[in-house]
Amino acid sequence: MRVSIPGNLNLDAAIDFVDALAKTTEVVELKIPNEVKTLSLVAYPAFMQAVVTWGQRHGERALQTNFPNDKEVVARYLRRNEIALLACIYATRIYGKGDQDLTKMIHSLLPKAVSEKSQLPQKADGQSLGTSRSIIAVDHVTEFAAPQELYRFGWRAGRKSALIDEQTAAQYVHENLSGAALERLHEVRLPLGLKILQMSQLTPHSLGNNVETGSHLGRILFELVQNTHLHARHEVDGRSLERSVRLVHVRSIHQTRQKMLIANSEDPNLASYLESLPSDLPVGHPASAEVAKAESDLLRFVVVSVLDSGPGIGAKEAWASGMRSEISTSTETQYLLEALRKDSAGMSRPMRGIGLKRVQELLSEIGGYARMQTGNITLSRNFIGSQYGVVQDQSQAWNLTTLGANRQPIQNPLRVSGTLITMVIPVYRLGGRRAHA
Repeated sequence: MRVSIPGNLNLDAAIDFVDALAKTTEVVELKIPNEVKTLSLVAYPAFMQAVVTWGQRHGERALQTNFPNDKEVVARYLRRNEIALLACIYATRIYGKGDQDLTKMIHSLLPKAVSEKSQLPQKADGQSLGTSRSIIAVDHVTEFAAPQELYRFGWRAGRKSALIDEQTAAQYVHENLSGAALERLHEVRLPLGLKILQMSQLTPHSLGNNVETGSHLGRILFELVQNTHLHARHEVDGRSLERSVRLVHVRSIHQTRQKMLIANSEDPNLASYLESLPSDLPVGHPASAEVAKAESDLLRFVVVSVLDSGPGIGAKEAWASGMRSEISTSTETQYLLEALRKDSAGMSRPMRGIGLKRVQELLSEIGGYARMQTGNITLSRNFIGSQYGVVQDQSQAWNLTTLGANRQPIQNPLRVSGTLITMVIPVYRLGGRRAHA
């Protein structure tokens, strides 16, 4: 059986992909395009998770591509297309043009391709960063080093070790980036939160206006990446993970509201969020009437996804509670919602025990949107319309959105592998965080 990824990605196609996997026990051959494109904010990461789900299947994992037998050309495709890179990481056999067996050649390219995904480029104006970047950790392949952007490194028992703890937080968040430092951002080694914001092609001055948003985003990523390190790396509560991939994916979007609404109509909660989002040029800016009219409907944001191939939040919580049998969707949902309503523990220690509670608080401060897919469950939340703390039970503020707007329910859907959290973070040239308030 063969399943294909389209060149123009949309959310419904990702759901169909997973549905096709659920309906067969046969060996599934995956066909991928050389390059992909999409205006959907959630389709690209959803396909990344779908490919990881395919990659976790047992047996032969054959990959059909249209790649030529040319190392330089294929390396370029892998740099531009993280979906293809993930598929190649998981594939046992890879075929190219004319059904040539490219397995050995492409596998020889993977260490360099993955190492190039270890950190974001350092440049403050964002002009050369492009619109899509990933930081990838392939934990089950020993020659792939831990991503420099996500870890600090030390020595334990004479061996170099990758550590993620309070001392790593400075790589994500710069607490004191202000004053003179803002005047020479091109000289400062930026933390991850601000590096991601600069992908939206802000000027150094505008980036300075968004420092607080970048700091909040860095804290969110620190917490989420640390969770993947603890719960989705080599083993979870005594269960070994044979093939483990974790990543942070970033896209920069600057587009008209109307195009965004059309491209994201499959996710009605996201469409509602986009409808209410302030424009990139807030009303009242002292620009000419012509400029204000032309830009009043433009939206600017970064879309940041954290994906792992672990057991999933609900399944992990159930296992930690002593459940060792296969759990139902309703039970998994119960444990997932419980994780979302948990209160913080150990808050006296900086950057420890913050959990999903702190992530939700920070997304409220930013005025973001989040979509989470794990197991058989998809949740979403508009943190402008439903800020943290407005309701007593935070789990009630999340919408269960298992399918797109115009679909019939899938019977016995396949569990997607791991947990995918995609966040839409608005960026304003003239505002900074809470520009929506």
